[in-house]
Amino acid sequence: MTAGTDESVRHRVLLVGWDGVRDDTARGLQLPALGGLAAAGRWWTTTLPDVDVAPTWTAVGWSTILTGVGPDEHGVMGNDAELNRLHRYPEVLTTAYCERPTLNTYGAASALIFGTAHGPGPLFGPGVRTVDWVDRREYPGKFTETDLVIQEAAERQLREHDPDLAFVYLGEADQIAHEIGTGDEYEAAIRRQDGRLGRLIAAVRGRPRFAQENWLVMVTTDHGHRDGGGHGGGTWQERQSFVVAGLITDDPVAPPAAWADHAENVDIAPTILSHLGIPLPSRFRGGVCASHDRVLHRLHLDRGGAAVRGVPVVLADRRRAPDAPEECRIPHPCPRRTRRLRLHPGVGVRVR
Repeated sequence: MTAGTDESVRHRVLLVGWDGVRDDTARGLQLPALGGLAAAGRWWTTTLPDVDVAPTWTAVGWSTILTGVGPDEHGVMGNDAELNRLHRYPEVLTTAYCERPTLNTYGAASALIFGTAHGPGPLFGPGVRTVDWVDRREYPGKFTETDLVIQEAAERQLREHDPDLAFVYLGEADQIAHEIGTGDEYEAAIRRQDGRLGRLIAAVRGRPRFAQENWLVMVTTDHGHRDGGGHGGGTWQERQSFVVAGLITDDPVAPPAAWADHAENVDIAPTILSHLGIPLPSRFRGGVCASHDRVLHRLHLDRGGAAVRGVPVVLADRRRAPDAPEECRIPHPCPRRTRRLRLHPGVGVRVR
């Protein structure tokens, strides 16, 4: 059974990750796809924690976004190989699959941390049942080429198959910022990312059973960039981020959504599980920033489970669940299904 008041409507989620896209730049470009999504929901500007808490590195940002906890818990503090606790804090796709093994989960990326043991990777856990992954090192243009491959594979998966929870990563804008800074070419790369987002949303809307579905689509980024390009430090340009979310459905009886006044990147994972109707593990440090079936109550917990920051809390709306047994919080004991493996001739994409 899926979440929601109408049992005939299936709730699904698409999370799109844009690497290294500054919030101020994205807002200034008036992007049609991202702006249209925000018009169906919200656009929250977020600021990453101080650099001594969360360095503005790619692996740190995506680990926080996908696990729903900060570096003090998942243990990723850089892009290099290091000891971490991702085995205790699996990403949200694996968390969802462990709770509901009937879910179809999907991930698509060409960054090394998602599909290899590079740095703290692979970030995709065993609960990501279908994976499109491309090794960007095999392409001269790196992300400028592999984003196109990932885009096409993700469109096909969304349009022709049955994902309940999908994550699609695009890295071109980050690459351009590193190479030549955040000028005109960086803005052009962001516009291309927006065009790809529009195609992903069109693929969702073109699904045969879209009329019986309610999609939460979210877009976020892991960090910003200095004007001249580069990140890892604590300037406000590097600490810029955002969360954009909108509900996409043709369901005529869908209740109006409730949206939080503010959001943080750690809110993404709990919001995804809430939309799918999956109880939230108490390890999460964020709250639900979008609700499709009830008045939203912002919730943050300290480590003892008490409400903090003076925010009104209604625990029932959090749909809290006690911590799973220790063995269920480690990725490898999740219920097993064989991942699908397809080879795409000529483009080097693996789908597991």
